[in-house]
Amino acid sequence: MLEQFKKAKFFLWVNKIISNNFFHFLKIRDFRKQPADVTVISPSIVFTPDLSHYTIDENSYWKYFTNLTLNPLFWIEIKNATIVSKGIVLDSKNRVILESTIFQKEYLDNLFSNHFVKFPGIFSSMKEEKVISLMNRLDNNYFHWTLESITRLILVYEKPFFQDYKIVVKDNPQPFVKASLKFFFNIQESNIIQKKLSKNIKANTALVISFPHIRDQTTQWTNVYRPEIIQKLNTLAHTRLKALGIDKDKFPKNIMISRKKAISRRILNEDELLTAQRTSF
Repeated sequence: MLEQFKKAKFFLWVNKIISNNFFHFLKIRDFRKQPADVTVISPSIVFTPDLSHYTIDENSYWKYFTNLTLNPLFWIEIKNATIVSKGIVLDSKNRVILESTIFQKEYLDNLFSNHFVKFPGIFSSMKEEKVISLMNRLDNNYFHWTLESITRLILVYEKPFFQDYKIVVKDNPQPFVKASLKFFFNIQESNIIQKKLSKNIKANTALVISFPHIRDQTTQWTNVYRPEIIQKLNTLAHTRLKALGIDKDKFPKNIMISRKKAISRRILNEDELLTAQRTSF
């Protein structure tokens, strides 16, 4: 077992080195900076966080967020697309659609797949007609899957064309992936493609939907999400629960996700918080 672990670690290290050497050779299309041919769903808005209901003792940097400009929401159809590695969408000229990799070069580079982008023919391909890829570097995380994958589908699931598309997810995904796709959008197993990292997808059309958040210097590299999209997700969840005969009023009003075992961003007084709120949970 130890020997296998060492071999896997060495392989990942070599792959990272090779990928890093190819990063500067990539051609990239950033539709946030050059929004040509996109279909705008919602225009840019200025968002001012309301923290008046909170008591914040420390000088947290996000305490001073004011007048944040949230990017427009859009979708773009990429014809004759290729999807490589972990959801990297390429156009017919082999250019990376940056929005497919959480809209930043940092996340693209951290997939360590730049050489696979440069030479997509390394792996065999399967052909599909129309696809929406939800694969990205953070799709294995429940929080990011909910706020950055499910919310993107929220933007288009009511469109007439939505039913024509298959959804691309990672191979052997976490249980919540398929469960949430079925719960929110009634997407069945037959319309879900589980993509292996070593298999490309050739699609006549790949629909790339913008991520509904910003992350830049103005937010000190913290994700800030569009509040109306979260509200729409919440409303849709209540609608689906009601259709299942589940009364939302019988659910706990307060839900806390523990981070006791997390490496970072732990709640320092979690036990005290639970004790104080036990009757409400």
